[in-house]
Parts: sequence; structure tokens; C-alpha cells
Amino acid sequence: MLLCIAMTFGAVRLAGRGSYILIDFVPERDCYEAKIVTVRAEETVRSFRYDEARYYLFLPAYARGIEVRYGEGKPLDDGTELILMYSENLPALFVQTEEEAAEFLTNKEVSAPGRMQILLADGSVDYEGEIAGIRGRGNTTWGTDKKAYNIHLEEAHSLLGMGKGKKWTLLSLHKEGTHLNTKLALDMAKALDLPYTSDSEWADVYFNGEYYGNYLVTEPVDIGKYRIPIYDLEEDNRKNNDNLDTAANYAKEMEKGYLLDHGDFTDGGYIVERDTHFYYEAEKCGFRTSDGGTFTIKSPDHASREQVRYIKGYFDRAADAIAAGTPDYELLDLPSLAKRGLVEEISLNQDAFYGSMYFYKRQGEEVLYSGPVWDYDRAFGENNSRGTDGRNINPAATVFEYGYWYKDLVRDPLFMEEMTKDYTEALPEMIEIADERPDLYAAYIRASMEMDNMRWKRNQKMGNRPGQYATFDNNVRYLKWFTLNRLKNLCERWEIPYEGPGFTGDGSTHTVTVKKDDQVFFEVTVPDGETGEGIDLPVLEEEIYEGWNVEFCDEPFWDFLPILEDTVIYAKKGPD
Repeated sequence: MLLCIAMTFGAVRLAGRGSYILIDFVPERDCYEAKIVTVRAEETVRSFRYDEARYYLFLPAYARGIEVRYGEGKPLDDGTELILMYSENLPALFVQTEEEAAEFLTNKEVSAPGRMQILLADGSVDYEGEIAGIRGRGNTTWGTDKKAYNIHLEEAHSLLGMGKGKKWTLLSLHKEGTHLNTKLALDMAKALDLPYTSDSEWADVYFNGEYYGNYLVTEPVDIGKYRIPIYDLEEDNRKNNDNLDTAANYAKEMEKGYLLDHGDFTDGGYIVERDTHFYYEAEKCGFRTSDGGTFTIKSPDHASREQVRYIKGYFDRAADAIAAGTPDYELLDLPSLAKRGLVEEISLNQDAFYGSMYFYKRQGEEVLYSGPVWDYDRAFGENNSRGTDGRNINPAATVFEYGYWYKDLVRDPLFMEEMTKDYTEALPEMIEIADERPDLYAAYIRASMEMDNMRWKRNQKMGNRPGQYATFDNNVRYLKWFTLNRLKNLCERWEIPYEGPGFTGDGSTHTVTVKKDDQVFFEVTVPDGETGEGIDLPVLEEEIYEGWNVEFCDEPFWDFLPILEDTVIYAKKGPD
């Protein structure tokens, strides 16, 4: 066994005298275990077997600088190597469940109780206590290797400086090449003062000792003092209905919910999500609007028939008014509608107005508010597909042309006046977010991302992969390029002066190799940061080829994207 250490040295905070890491091999698990002992905590991390030759131990940031010791157990002398990688800056979140309860990792229907501890980068304890349950979450993200989870604490508690709450979300960010998209979108919502925008913090997450990667610990869209502070109808329903957990579910063509003995109190707080037709079918509470929109009711969880019909009435009236070309801004809150639309448009969110589009209603008010924002793993030019002609990654495109309600709202002068006013006022901070924060955040999470990329073998995955470039840094540079160009394009469209920077290359040049039928067709040299518009690709025979693809990510090549590294473009054949 050969020992290697991969470590980017930054500021190291020693965990105190008596601290050590004891590494030993556990034959029955075919892995190494690292027991990390400090004056404040003791946690065990298990190695990840990358391939037949390599084991990786992904160690948290607070383990930096701690003495490493080795136990008496010895692995077989089979030529393998153990590689130690250390995170930096980030807290470490450990969840421990009973072994038989670990099914929660792959079964979204299982909620596992357990214990959680969060240790900051300096080794201090941020949280330690029991959790009522952890379970899988998400729709398309649940189908990926690295999954997202919801955590329910026994008692409301602040995590990592965020507002107190019982419910927390671990976003996997697995479809984001940089793990920065969601954070930037939330920053933009805050720059626009969109109420109740979630706070979030990155963390290295360990489940039962195994490293699962870089996650964004996030305040969920929920009712609460530090979430959305509205009247909680679910508490009323639980108080007034002994049979709530066993209540019968009903479903009709235009609505569905629960048959409660006492569900006639309707004037409370509601959280409603515009969702896809497919995911709507799997939900227990929701409705279809008069224009065919599908909405799920997130709170109350057990909405009665009376409550479903009550809140459906508001959305029906809103939909009818928009369809008639006379949006009712006494019913639909104009400021939050405009700000929500801006975040979707700036980020060019592929899921905009299609899913994860939340609204809330307060008790005693006749107004539907838009927000908070959520779900940006397919935004900021991340999702590339030939079927959309590059629309989802083109900085000059718009989400409004196909956006539910918004495709009509943008024809309303009052809505456009409100939205462009908000954009003009927030533009200086938006430019700062686009130009400075990607570099700032990337430096903060880089060591963690190196571990995450190794854990999930991103360098081995081709086709519809997170990130279009080979390195983390080039994906960060692309994010900057996209967002700065996005702001500039919106300024041109809305005739607003743009006084921000443009994207500048690093002065290097890159070789672009064009291949057809496994043969090099030609090569050209392109300055860093310039687009591929000067690359003269020949027209392909449609009956044989799908089009030109980038070899690394196996995604379509578009000449409006920047060249940031040596690139191979090849003629992708269609199915036989």
C-alpha cells in the first residue's frame, strides 16, 4: 500500500492538544477508516474505493493540521494506494443512522431517524443533536447518483448562522458544474429584495461515515418565523382532526385533497407550487386552473376539500385575468411577480414558470405573492441540448417566450415598467454578483469540489454532464462569461445603459480540433474567451449525423459559446 496526500494548504487551525487522526484498514468492509479525534468531537470517516488500485479518504476541513497515526491493521499487499484529500473552509455535516435505516439513501419513501453533528472548519461544534428523520427529496435530481435530502430536527434550531427551523434541505447541486448556480440565483433574489429568500451555506456531508460530497445546506420553502411567516393551517387541521394522518384522499379532474371531518376553516396561510403535469399526478393536494396550469399545495400538507377549492378560486381568477390581457395586480402582487420574473430571466432558468414556481397567501389578505425562488440547477447556461437549438444556453435568449403566465405578462406595459425599474435599480449589485462572486465562491469551495468531483467520478462521465468544460476553473469562467453577457444583453433589449465589465480572456490560445469519422478534419487556433463563430464547420449529412458535438462533454457545439480550453469537436452520428 502506497500513501499519497492531496492537500491544498491554506490557513490551518489546529483542533487542540490531544487531537489526532487514526487510520486503519477494515478488511470486512474492504475500506480504511479514519477516526478523527479532537477535544470537541470524535467522528469516523470511511474511505471510498475509486478503482482497483486506489482508495480515497475525504477528510473535513477541521482535520487539517491534525497528526495522522496508523493502526496495526494492515491491508493486503496488493499494490493499492491510499490517497488523503482534505477540504478547506467548509463545515462538515455528519449524519448517523442505524445501519438498517440507511435505506433512506436510495429510497425516497424511507425517513430515517438518527443523530447529526456539524463541525466548523476550526473544529468548533455548530450543532449536535437528534434528528426526527432524514429522507430523499427532489424529482429529476432523485434520479442522479448524488441525491438530495430533507432533514427534520427534533427541535427548531439555527444551523450555520441561518434562521431557526426544524426543516432543512441538503441540495446536492449534482447538475451544476460549479455548484455555484443556486447560490448566485439566491444572491440575485436578495439583491432585488424578494421577500423570504432562503439563506444557504455549503458543507461537506457525510452519511454514516461515508463522504457524499459538497452540498448546499438551505432553508426550505416552508412556514415559520424565519421562513415564510404566515398562518399555519396545517396546525389547525391537526388540532381539529383526530384522523388527519389516516384521512381519506379524494381526487377529481380539477382538484384533489383530503376529506377531513373539520376542514371548513379556509382563511389561513397557503404555500402553492406551480408544478409539471407529470409531478402533479404524484401529489396528494392540488388543483388545475381554468387555463390548464397544474399546482400542488405544499401547505397545508393535508388540505381539506374546502381549503383546496378556496385557494383554487384565487388562482382561477388570476389565470382568467391574465388570459384576458388584463392582469389583476390587486390579486397578484406586482412587485414580487416582477422580481421573480427577473431572477428567472437573468439566470435563463430552463425550469422557469414550469416547476418549482412558488406562491404564498397570507391570512386575511386577498393577494397572491410570488416566491420564494427555488431550483436553479438547470440555469446559467448549464443545460445544453440540440432539441432546443441552444436556447437554454444562449445569453441572448429569453425564458418569457414560453413561460406560464409570464409570456402574457411581458405584453403588459405596467408589468414591464415595474420589472425594468427593478432591474435598473439592482443592476450595479447584479454586475458585482456576476463579476466577482463566482471567483470568490470558487476559491471558498475549491478544495471541497476537488473531493466531490473525485467522489462522483465526474472526470469519467460523458454526455449531459454537469459543466461543459474539463476543469472546475473553466466552468467557473464560463459562468462569469454567461452571466456578464446575460446582463449586457438584457440591457440592450430593455434600452438600459450597461456600465459593467465584459469577460476578458487570459491571453492564451487554444487548439480546436475538428474530427469526422474518427479522422482529424482540420485544426484552428482560437484566443481564449473568444467564441467559436470563426470556426467554419461544414454542413453534415442529416441522414447520417446528428450534428457537431464537443468530445469532452458529448453535448452539441454552438458557435456562440466561448473557447476556454483545447477542444475537440466531432461529427456525432445518429442512431442506426
